Amino acid sequence: MKYKLSVFSPRALVSVVLLAQGSLTTALAADERSFFDLSTGNGHGFQIFNTRSGRLTAFLDHPYRYLRPGSDITKDGIERRNLMEGFSTTVKLAHPFADSDTIVDSGNAESAYVEETNIIRVPSRPTERFFFSPFGFDGNAMVALVRINDQSLLAGASVTASMRFHLGGNPVSPTFYQPSLEVVKMPGEKIYRLDQFERPLWVEEGQGLGAMVYLPLQADAKGYCDLFGLNQGGLLPADRHGDRSCVADDLGYLLSSAPDQDGYFGAVILYVEDKAHIEAQIRALLKWVDGRSGRLLLEGSLEEWRKWRKAPKVRFRSNDENKLWRQSEAVLRMGQVREPNGIFADRKRVNNGMIMASLAPGHWTTGWVRDGLYGVVALTRAGYLDEAKRALNFFLNAEPVGKFKSYVDNVDYRISVTRYFGSGEEEADYSNQATPNVETDGWGLMLWAARQYLDHSGDFAWLKSPTRKGTVYEALLEGVVKPIESQLEKSGPLTGIMKPDSSIWEVHQQNARHFAYTTLAVARGLCDFASFAKRSGKRADHLKYSKLAERVRAAYLQKFKVKEGHLIAAIERSDATDVDAAVVESYGLDVIKDFSSPLAKNTLAHIEKLKLPSGGFSRSVGDSTYQTNEWAFIDYRMAVAYLRMKQPQKAHDIIDMLTTRSINNFYLLPELYVATASEGPIGSYQGSNPMVGYGAGAFVLAVLDREGRIEDRRCN
Repeated sequence: MKYKLSVFSPRALVSVVLLAQGSLTTALAADERSFFDLSTGNGHGFQIFNTRSGRLTAFLDHPYRYLRPGSDITKDGIERRNLMEGFSTTVKLAHPFADSDTIVDSGNAESAYVEETNIIRVPSRPTERFFFSPFGFDGNAMVALVRINDQSLLAGASVTASMRFHLGGNPVSPTFYQPSLEVVKMPGEKIYRLDQFERPLWVEEGQGLGAMVYLPLQADAKGYCDLFGLNQGGLLPADRHGDRSCVADDLGYLLSSAPDQDGYFGAVILYVEDKAHIEAQIRALLKWVDGRSGRLLLEGSLEEWRKWRKAPKVRFRSNDENKLWRQSEAVLRMGQVREPNGIFADRKRVNNGMIMASLAPGHWTTGWVRDGLYGVVALTRAGYLDEAKRALNFFLNAEPVGKFKSYVDNVDYRISVTRYFGSGEEEADYSNQATPNVETDGWGLMLWAARQYLDHSGDFAWLKSPTRKGTVYEALLEGVVKPIESQLEKSGPLTGIMKPDSSIWEVHQQNARHFAYTTLAVARGLCDFASFAKRSGKRADHLKYSKLAERVRAAYLQKFKVKEGHLIAAIERSDATDVDAAVVESYGLDVIKDFSSPLAKNTLAHIEKLKLPSGGFSRSVGDSTYQTNEWAFIDYRMAVAYLRMKQPQKAHDIIDMLTTRSINNFYLLPELYVATASEGPIGSYQGSNPMVGYGAGAFVLAVLDREGRIEDRRCN
């Protein structure tokens, strides 16, 4: 019997509303850009540059969207702040042969990342601008540089940076899919100069949390209050006649100087979360700058990226694929939180290592378990073991968790049932629904990711290292494996598969079903736990869980198989779950082991019903365009399935197609592609962008599989 299942998730409403608002309804040329924001971040925050306006649009105080829960746990939580109302530069030239004596910021179609890093370059003859958040510095900082690249124009030239930052309150987004960049102002802002350091710098404070630090790279730079007409034109030197500060309810600030001998003018802008640490953070910043010029800071940051990168152990099919790989590495790096754990503003934070689902400005800039674990496996298999280990440790140490035990038979569990606030506290994503999402598939994926790290690093000492509750091994056994056992059906016709949950498409518990994806993820995870239990000398655990993994796998292949000879996505059938790409992971996670079997062939052919005219695949059939538009994640996992099924050309075609689409979108990958002409140009980017685990991570995994670098599938 089929049930009518309304598959709703917070992500499901996005495409419908964007379409209703008329987004992407104008036809674009096939090679034209459909995404226009470049993000730079170093794990402490994000700055966003819009390529159409040619301006920075945001300086975010944290890299994640939701800081902590509010008073109502059914709401999305307290949002991060955009601290920047405006930032612009003006270059004045004195050379008589210059095309113009004043150059102001403007959009430029050639704006791009330098060497597929997080360094944004904006060319505008005869100048160019650079913006980047340096990984060499452990704090929420942005380097802003302007270069006059014609030496003949340097004489008499000057550059002014106009900055309007505000330390106010937290915005409230109109909906979860429309993240607000509103700057919430509060009166009483103050900028003052600190004289105890060897070079000039200024600090801004307000009623809101934290402080801004403005450090010019030129020692002779002048700072000015810009009161925007409140004081007869409003330009008051903050460093003349003993006047060291300026105060206003709506304050702006100017830095001005001549460019240096290399043509560079620059400043470092730093957000300090705790005002008590202003001077300590300034000292750390000055130590990192170390007297370097703009050119040397830029070159040093590029060199830091080059040293960080691992040599890819794959053969790329094109130079563009190589660039997409490198930009995907950068996205995975930017997507990981690097804030220190501890007490900040009287609140506890345990978030170091968390991987977000998307970078800002994407609306899924939050720590989803499933997205994050695909990112962890991609980092691991690409050789970035330090980042992968830090992410795994986050999952094992985040707190508080276990907040939703009532939905899983009151069992204690270690991995969130959905996602995390920026503080590291568990969140279950109500999104205005009657019940939360409870996604126990993440428990199986955690064991998969842990095994991948151990296989690639050989770091079995990690299993003996301490976590919040016992060693890593104990935390995985007691907090992941045993909760999985508790959620397996113990009797009746469904024995051996996982109990109903919200699963991969996040349908909320009022729509919970026995979903295939959850059971297949658990079958994979139990096998992986058995594998590293054996190599850790835990013979009894190895024997027990290798047998259990096989029983779950066998139950999966039996219970989710229908008489037509293929797998479906839920026992409680509906149109949406009968034709659902979630079962593609039967191949990618190696739950189907005989790829020549009729079941393997029939299931793949059944999933292919989701192929779209755009060339890729939707996630399922259904009423929502969020279901029926093309998913980058599904495309890449289908490519892996084709490789397993020895149909390499189909895999090549998918990977090449998505690479081609990325070329004019900065080699970034989206959540969705427009699949029907009524919504806009076919292949245009849609949804939350750029994606981390479901975008960059999925691409990396597909290429590794294509090149024969396949993970170990054995339980023994």
